[in-house]
Amino acid sequence: MKNVKYLIFDLDDTLFDYRKAAKEAMSEVYKKTSSKHNVELQRLEENYNEILKEIDVHGFQDGRKSTDYRRERFERLLASFNIMDNELVEMLLNTYHENLVKSIVLFSETKDVLEKLSSRYVLILATQGPSDAQNLSIDMLGIRKYFTRIFISGEIGGKKGDGSMFNRVIDDLKARPEEAIVIGDSIKNDVLGAKIASMDAIWVNRRNEINSLNVTEVKDLNGLVDVL
Repeated sequence: MKNVKYLIFDLDDTLFDYRKAAKEAMSEVYKKTSSKHNVELQRLEENYNEILKEIDVHGFQDGRKSTDYRRERFERLLASFNIMDNELVEMLLNTYHENLVKSIVLFSETKDVLEKLSSRYVLILATQGPSDAQNLSIDMLGIRKYFTRIFISGEIGGKKGDGSMFNRVIDDLKARPEEAIVIGDSIKNDVLGAKIASMDAIWVNRRNEINSLNVTEVKDLNGLVDVL
């Protein structure tokens, strides 16, 4: 695409399957909770999903660590069943972390595509999340070398969905919005956030969802080589 210099990549569920890794980790959390307090696994999952909807709207821009966020969620999950068990909370934190890191794996095409695109564009990583968790994922995945700059909401503030994080990225790069394209899996955060910040976006639609916005989309990262 003409005049485009920067490709701004999302991390979670764009470069690696975070959703799958988190689901597998939470499955172990539910099992331990159910075993100790005899709560149905399905009810645990349902309540936890509701909690996520309520408390993940902050964009992880308040500087807290991943453990702080997880502890808050697990305490609320137990409280939703009138359970107060600090010892279990600590156990669940360890269980979640141990299982999450075992499941962090790149999508098969990620490194090859980043290698190809890095010869034509300046690659930037912009991700929402706590600094410690996102940096751990980046290093475990071995992808830090592909990105000229890495921006994490837990470090710089701002949210993707309202465009504020992307504005901060563009300002820091001393670039113009038309020189950058955002690439991510989330319509709400990546695509709409980019539009608010006056940038184009490419939607990585791995789950074959309906493209109601008529935005440029690819089924996986391999498609970027053809559309860029």
